[in-house]
Amino acid sequence: MQQQQMHQQQILLQQQLMGFMQHPRQPPLWIRHWLDVEAHQLQPPAGAIAVECVIAPALFGRERNQAIVDENVEKLKKVLEVYEARLAQSRYLAGDALSLADLSQFTIMHYFMATEYATLVEALPHVSAWWKGLAARPAAKKVAEFMPLGGGPSKKHE
Repeated sequence: MQQQQMHQQQILLQQQLMGFMQHPRQPPLWIRHWLDVEAHQLQPPAGAIAVECVIAPALFGRERNQAIVDENVEKLKKVLEVYEARLAQSRYLAGDALSLADLSQFTIMHYFMATEYATLVEALPHVSAWWKGLAARPAAKKVAEFMPLGGGPSKKHE
């Protein structure tokens, strides 16, 4: 009897997963969408800015390449506008519940927010609230302890 119940639960789980696959607005597809956005749209410009402003000075002892920063600031502004529009509709990227879609953004955002260009996020009310909520989570604080920022002073970009 117990084995039959387990088999029925497996079938139910498979049916639920198939239902998610058939409905593009369900969380698994939204999560994948935002993982792709992070990897291909957010990370390249935010990462380049973080490398030039935080990592290169701290780890490599070199001055930032301001041309790289300037080029990527413009790209990042466009991406953050998309985030702002999405977060105006829901509390989190993939809906009203925290998911991997949000958590995957933490690493790059942590380093980016240590730059003077953090004002790009702070200027967008929904993105700013989302980031502050994410960074305030106890687990995020613990992870951040293992992500040293080092480098030069953090100034706010005017």
